[in-house]
Amino acid sequence: MGEQTKFDPIQLSPLDQAIPPVYVRLLLCFSVVNVDKAISQLQTGVSSLLSALPFLSGDVVRYTAPGKTKWLYQLCPPTHQAQATGVLLVKHHRMSCMVGEEKFAPSSTLHIPLSPFADPTRPAPVFRVQANAYLDGITLGFAFHHIAVDATGIGVIISELARHCRSSPSPSLLCPDYERATRQLISNSRATKCSGLDHSDDYISCQAISSPAKGSKDASPSIEISTEARTFVFPAARLEALKNACIEMLPTLDQHQRQQDPCLDEPAHTRVPWLSTNDVFAALLWVCLTRCRYQEDQNSGLPSDEHTRICMGVNMRSRIQPPLSSDYLGNAILCLSFKLNLNVFRPTQMTNESIEGVDSKDIEHRKWLATICRVACNIRRGVNGMEDSYFRSIVSFLEDSSDCRLFHYARCDFCVTSWRHLGVYHADFGEMGRPKNLEVFDVPGDGSFCILPQRHGAAAPWEVCFSVNSQLLGRLRRDTILSSYISHEI
Repeated sequence: MGEQTKFDPIQLSPLDQAIPPVYVRLLLCFSVVNVDKAISQLQTGVSSLLSALPFLSGDVVRYTAPGKTKWLYQLCPPTHQAQATGVLLVKHHRMSCMVGEEKFAPSSTLHIPLSPFADPTRPAPVFRVQANAYLDGITLGFAFHHIAVDATGIGVIISELARHCRSSPSPSLLCPDYERATRQLISNSRATKCSGLDHSDDYISCQAISSPAKGSKDASPSIEISTEARTFVFPAARLEALKNACIEMLPTLDQHQRQQDPCLDEPAHTRVPWLSTNDVFAALLWVCLTRCRYQEDQNSGLPSDEHTRICMGVNMRSRIQPPLSSDYLGNAILCLSFKLNLNVFRPTQMTNESIEGVDSKDIEHRKWLATICRVACNIRRGVNGMEDSYFRSIVSFLEDSSDCRLFHYARCDFCVTSWRHLGVYHADFGEMGRPKNLEVFDVPGDGSFCILPQRHGAAAPWEVCFSVNSQLLGRLRRDTILSSYISHEI
């Protein structure tokens, strides 16, 4: 099934090469009536997708260019000329995957392809799919090499695969030549003048990542996996109310900023006219995480120089000149990273008049609202500063570095990434229909949060996968502020 795929190697951009050699792995769950027909459509769809985008069947390959002293990466034709059957693996299970009308049985890493870490010393597949066929449904496990695609690109590929699974798909708007040209465009997007920005703390030297131990399947950076991953649901109306409350507070906050509040970073003197729901939600998560981490020290024992570092992904596709297509598959996400002094974490004290006759839980909430708003403003200022000149300064820094540079995630004790815009729940796979559920694997680090794709409707709740240590998870479940915004845990 399917022809052998051929394409000329594609040189990856500096942004691609600043990503660790890891796989983004996720699982889509479908309730299916005719499983055999759906699998047949899927096999045809994968073959058709690879014909349209042949580099998805290829490998990420590391090499050293003439005159260069650092490793570079390319997308190359597959080492063993993988056909569609090599990209797609079908496993049949003589059992049900549904437990009830809407709920799916628990899954495991056995239901998704590949391991989380790719060995950078060997060719590694760009893309793999594992279809788990049950009596009453199908789960699709995906693995995407993060050096080749970012989260937005993943959403585009899933939507394209769904389109190819439907009968007689219209011609694809995606083009391998555009992918090649865009990565070259990014590589050439150097700063025209000195920006004065120093990125050396955010991107660490990583010339060599150790090969896997003998007998091991993984070649992994030294990442401790001692965390638990749980998904919580936040009704959209509650977060909208929080955003509106923060926006109402902005004039008061601006007045404090003009007085040069020492708790705020230097860019804090720039007025913030508005906040997004994502800004406020990220601030809420940070405040509650910090409350739980410093539970015993909220009112004392916090050194004035103690700080925390926030990391948040920002999609640069529409922020640079010329803008990139929203369908570009490669890495175009930059990490907003900044320090917050823990003094900003202290709740605002309230006067006796302002709390008279107010419920104690509401009093606590009001005390922390100003903190959430201050953090959200810092996030918005940081996002607003990530525009074309900032993008070019990053590209120039990475291109001019004498060795490989990777973003220094370990510096950040709070990381949040948003997949809410991916649109995978709208992807119609024909006989399989639309996904009923999505699971994400390998959310790294203690203090990492992944906002999952939005389900149908503008009022669809926000679902977030927490990755924290077990003690902290228990505290977060009991946190009075956080629990007031959560409807349930999945």
